[in-house]
Amino acid sequence: FDTARIYGDSEQIFAEALHDIKDDVFVASKVLVGKAEDVRKSVETSLTTLKMDKIDCMQLHGPVIERQGYDGCMPFVEELVKMREEGLFTYLGMTGHSRFEEMYKLIDSDGFDTLLIEFGYFHKGYNTRHSNRSLANRERCVARASELDMGILAMKVMGASIFGHNAGKLVTDFDRDAVKKLPPAAIRWVLQDDRIHLLNIGVSVPEDLDANIATVSGDTSLRNEDRLLLASFAEQAYQQEPVLALPIV
Repeated sequence: FDTARIYGDSEQIFAEALHDIKDDVFVASKVLVGKAEDVRKSVETSLTTLKMDKIDCMQLHGPVIERQGYDGCMPFVEELVKMREEGLFTYLGMTGHSRFEEMYKLIDSDGFDTLLIEFGYFHKGYNTRHSNRSLANRERCVARASELDMGILAMKVMGASIFGHNAGKLVTDFDRDAVKKLPPAAIRWVLQDDRIHLLNIGVSVPEDLDANIATVSGDTSLRNEDRLLLASFAEQAYQQEPVLALPIV
């Protein structure tokens, strides 16, 4: 279960939902603060809200990396390492949708246990599009993390709503039946990379869980029809105004 203090009341909901099974699940949260001296308060507040003395993984949230860069992040990392050593959490992770060149430097420092990274077919982060250089640096991040035996988690598997429930509204004239096949194709595209250990997929409705479980429980090999479908839809999606309006980084 992946959450963060800035996700509204998510931590509070998890506290209520997981209180009697918290020893049987893996819980990760995130730190997003402007100053290193606020890191400890953020972690302690997350633990209090989650009603846990210790959680499995605390992650340096991507916006911190985007704003601070490698050098600016190091004081944050030093605080987090101290708290990991104190036993407030077991693993230290980082997350990110962009600034992959800075993420690579942090990965290469060999102080992190996990990497939660945007890794989907569609070349889009949270609110940006990827340049060719960004894609190259994303590959460097995954490759280096794999060399260091880090746990690698893929997020934005659906392209931050590109292949999900919003797909039919984004490309309005795309075949309706084909649109329904986009999520499993997007999942299989990520699963073809054996360096990825876990998919972090947000769900909008309970039925999404059933659909995703069905996909990963079946044949997960990437098919040629998956490639054709993803390419055909993406070719049109890249021409739509909401995508064209995104800055390229």
